[in-house]
Amino acid sequence: MSKADPIRDLGDVKAIYNRLIKYNYHREAELFLIGCNAALRINDLLKLKFEDIQRITDSHTGKEIGKVQLQETKTRKAKELTLNSVALQAVDKLKAANPEHVYLFQRTSRNASNDAPVSRVYVFKKLKEVAESLSLNYTLSTHSMRKTFGYHAYKQGTDINVLQRLFNHSSVRETFEYIGITSDSVKEVYLNVEITI
Repeated sequence: MSKADPIRDLGDVKAIYNRLIKYNYHREAELFLIGCNAALRINDLLKLKFEDIQRITDSHTGKEIGKVQLQETKTRKAKELTLNSVALQAVDKLKAANPEHVYLFQRTSRNASNDAPVSRVYVFKKLKEVAESLSLNYTLSTHSMRKTFGYHAYKQGTDINVLQRLFNHSSVRETFEYIGITSDSVKEVYLNVEITI
């Protein structure tokens, strides 16, 4: 699989989601939406079970959110994940469609083993199919969802040090590269900030 890019245009996020729905890939559409909102690696995302999600009311916004305790597959570090209201609505859609499922993204084929999630390769193939159908000019893969979260969080003003911690990166430079903030983005700052007298 090739290098993944973040999805910089939120219109593309909507187009990808809608195309997955159009192709009758409802589970994959909700996976994509949760992935863009949860910033998890695909292997950790696929392991999520409905029982892992504790629903609480956020004291700041009054909205219902989800809390998940997990151990990251790659780093083996404990992580507390917060699912925002958008991700939680996607979880609700998945549960309503398949109330008997254990995993959020459970396999449904007849020959699939019971209570197993879809594979990372399967998700990659569906995203690639959609990317080709939309003629996207960047590389969309399973990692794009996580990078998309970071890119838009940064663009909305999240401190890069917070994102570095969220992604468990060893340096701010690594985080900038990871979320696709390039020298062109730095140049844009110089062009947009004019201090006059």
